[in-house]
Amino acid sequence: MLFLLFAPSAWADDPIAYTCYYCTPAEMEHVALQQGLGEHYVYDAARVDITGFTVTAQGNQLRAVSFTPAAWIRTQFEAMLAAYDTDRDETIHVFSDTFLHAPGSSHGRSMTVLWGHHLGGLNPDRETGREIVRRHLSDQPGLAYLSADVQEGRVLRFWFERDDAKPLLARLYFTSLPGYLRPLGTATFYFDRGTRRWEYLASEGRLDQIPDSTDDVVGPSGFKSYSFNRYSSNPEELPAFLQWLDWAGIPVTGEVTPDSSVTFTCRKTNGHIACERR
Repeated sequence: MLFLLFAPSAWADDPIAYTCYYCTPAEMEHVALQQGLGEHYVYDAARVDITGFTVTAQGNQLRAVSFTPAAWIRTQFEAMLAAYDTDRDETIHVFSDTFLHAPGSSHGRSMTVLWGHHLGGLNPDRETGREIVRRHLSDQPGLAYLSADVQEGRVLRFWFERDDAKPLLARLYFTSLPGYLRPLGTATFYFDRGTRRWEYLASEGRLDQIPDSTDDVVGPSGFKSYSFNRYSSNPEELPAFLQWLDWAGIPVTGEVTPDSSVTFTCRKTNGHIACERR
């Protein structure tokens, strides 16, 4: 599988690209010198250009000598820069119209299409669903650049991604059929640089975030309301919601029929969570 070609102990340090916007060569050299001894990369997002510098000591001074980055560096740099979302200040790959079969699905069963319901933390089969998404991402040509360094498995990172503060993201928009735009929500995965794997971050249905824990059902305030319309573009959301409550051991009062329009209020009282149909 892609991203599992190298054992962690074999990976060299990932190179870091430092920014220098609309810079002259001298200004880019100055940025490299600020990083101290070693090999550094400086990029100009305005010109979509990246330059390598080797910084050495000469007496009491530092000297920077530029060089052309390896092809895999430029490949990764250009792909990551293209995926950068300026509004969100994050590097994210977006995959629309994602159609995948759910774990254990077969003809004639409900919820046979994979969406956030199969990935959330309450689902006992979540790891199977997440692995399906990982393998799907590994098949995406737009992500092949991550394995461009075939010798050491390094992956370039921007300066603001140091300490994994802003990881590389992949967001999938699920649909019910190939080419049929009935939305089933989204799921977001992040690229774990330690394992070179895509890991689950969060998922949303059409209307709300899908809970990963019992407390997520009521949120930080201890109270949350859920409304489901029988004419919803995702009729799976109500039965999925009831299944989340069952997995979490949360009792529900009031008559519930899966094909109705209904609103629930869920609240936490004295450490116990319960939901009621209004």
